[in-house]
Amino acid sequence: HEDRVTGLVVLGAPAPAGTIVSVSWDLTIRWWTLLPAEHEDALIDMIEHAHDDLINGVAYNPTKHQIATCSADRGVKVWEAGKRTLSATLSGHTADVGHVAWNA
Repeated sequence: HEDRVTGLVVLGAPAPAGTIVSVSWDLTIRWWTLLPAEHEDALIDMIEHAHDDLINGVAYNPTKHQIATCSADRGVKVWEAGKRTLSATLSGHTADVGHVAWNA
């Protein structure tokens, strides 16, 4: 990351063991492996400009294998953790969103 890391989650199955996701004020979401093969980078994938302003947090839903991110752009976004695609955007907050969590 090129700025402060503001959140980290560990993904469960069906993601490969040792897969984590981090978010940062650099507006990126990054997928990492804690178990890289020899001569491999730990970075698996990255979504640049995932939000329009600082990303403040991330939460993981193991039941649906989704992550949610929240931002100073006043939005929450839901992502498919395996496909790394945007599933939903929740807008309408009147101030930046500082935290996000799933209801178990």
